[in-house]
Amino acid sequence: MPAPNYAQLEVHVSRCTPALDPFYESTDPIAGAAVFLFTHEQFQQYGDPIAFQCSTSTTGLCTFNTLDAPQYWVTVLLPDGQNLKTSIKTPAGSKSYLPVVVE
Repeated sequence: MPAPNYAQLEVHVSRCTPALDPFYESTDPIAGAAVFLFTHEQFQQYGDPIAFQCSTSTTGLCTFNTLDAPQYWVTVLLPDGQNLKTSIKTPAGSKSYLPVVVE
């Protein structure tokens, strides 16, 4: 049996102040943000079932290493309660990077 050809995803959550940095060149990492991955958009809408989840580290990074679906719907729940939603394609064997910058 061949080894699984998992995809990887790195989510980096950070904050920028546009009034001070209109080009988003300097951001501060957000630790403790919850990152949820769903395999279908409807699951994301209802918040269940969650396929994968993790919390961002002090560097604002959250890494998923064993993704086996071609696409995931991502919800990021910030420590202040704000949430952001998006989706990302994760082809088999790929490594994807999702920057999430909030104001």
